[in-house]
Amino acid sequence: MAKLRQLAMELQASMADAVGKYIAVCDHIRKAQLMPVTVTAELKQLGFADSRISEIKRVSMVSDVVWEQYKSRTIGFKVALDIARQEAIEEAEEAKKEAESKQADMFAGQPAESAPKAKETAKESKPEDEPAIWKKWDKGSDEKSQGKTGTKPDKPILEKTKTMVAVKPRVHTPREILTEFLGSYLPCAGKLGDGWKPTTIFDCNGWTVEVRITRKKETKKPAKKTITKKGKR
Repeated sequence: MAKLRQLAMELQASMADAVGKYIAVCDHIRKAQLMPVTVTAELKQLGFADSRISEIKRVSMVSDVVWEQYKSRTIGFKVALDIARQEAIEEAEEAKKEAESKQADMFAGQPAESAPKAKETAKESKPEDEPAIWKKWDKGSDEKSQGKTGTKPDKPILEKTKTMVAVKPRVHTPREILTEFLGSYLPCAGKLGDGWKPTTIFDCNGWTVEVRITRKKETKKPAKKTITKKGKR
């Protein structure tokens, strides 16, 4: 502890040959195998910033290969710090994978009742009532399967076939669509008459909107003329 304090004070006192002093501090931490909590407490008493303390601890915990490169000054402090951060991330991922594998092994030796209830959760999330748009019974398929006419089965055909048939929505005529549109978007609009006649509609803002609805005229196609050549019928 006293040696760590002395080396740290030398590092603070003069920035000349800061690389060598950083190496000396980290080397002592590695050799003495000091705990991170102890290193933090000692360096904080000497006034080191939290970021600097974190960097020193990270570099002092790098692998032996990286440490030898840093100690021989092959790589700088910043490079060693980046490598230390990457190694810390990899170690955390490996620890997480090991914990997950141990948990899986624990559940593998136990009965299915003690395993995580993933299937039950999935069943609970599934809605009980199906949308009304799906048909649950098909009369024709029931006649074929049971040989009866007009008799509804006890259970819907949907459970047997596991298929869903969509019910096609009713198609509205253009006149119905236009009437509903005008009635919804024009507050003072009057409904269209029974006949297909032009209707004048007054908007609330004083604008006059004239809507003309006309039937499509049926055009008769001209009869095809047969061209006959002379001498032939």
